[in-house]
Amino acid sequence: MGVGRRLGTRTLAQTIDPPAVLHLPVHENHATAPDGVKFEFLLNERRGNTWLLRRDPTIELPIARAIRHEQNIPVLAPEIVLLF
Repeated sequence: MGVGRRLGTRTLAQTIDPPAVLHLPVHENHATAPDGVKFEFLLNERRGNTWLLRRDPTIELPIARAIRHEQNIPVLAPEIVLLF
């Protein structure tokens, strides 16, 4: 299965065969593109339509506010990023 997304002048592409499955407690993944650009992917918990802080699930935010889209790329809201 191929996955690709256009990032400015770069393309992030990855082929996963068979598809990978991550299991808890894995919540962070790092990747380096062939040109040396580094990416960090943070995986988060959710309950229905609510984002939950993994370390303290009493801290929550509706998914619609927790995930924003910058140039069609989903990113965490700044107030959540500050928790990391």
